Amino acid sequence: CRALPPPQIMPSKVDATAKADAKPLRCVSLDDLIKPLPSEKPEPLTWRNPRLSDWQLKVPGKTYDVHAAILGEGLRRSDFFYAQFKNWQESGRVTDLSTLLPPPCLSKVESLLDYFYHG
Repeated sequence: CRALPPPQIMPSKVDATAKADAKPLRCVSLDDLIKPLPSEKPEPLTWRNPRLSDWQLKVPGKTYDVHAAILGEGLRRSDFFYAQFKNWQESGRVTDLSTLLPPPCLSKVESLLDYFYHG
């Protein structure tokens, strides 16, 4: 472990009391930075639980919070979603499926998401 030197301060701006109260540098180990994981097994990622989601799919009247890694890179990945995620714009991480899918398909989005996540 190596301590970094303090930032350089112009001598004219150094306050004598602040210099006297300065604490010595302390070396930080990885054990200080990394906390052990909880012993209980976390729930698997799913579109039904928005934990750690990073994308939204919109259909009329509903928004689904999804995980780009699963839809674009997972075991049952989609080339369509991969292209969406790869080419996303800063304006938002949202895909509006209501303009892309025929109306009869919109009612099957949840089944499609179940397939991507669970097979």
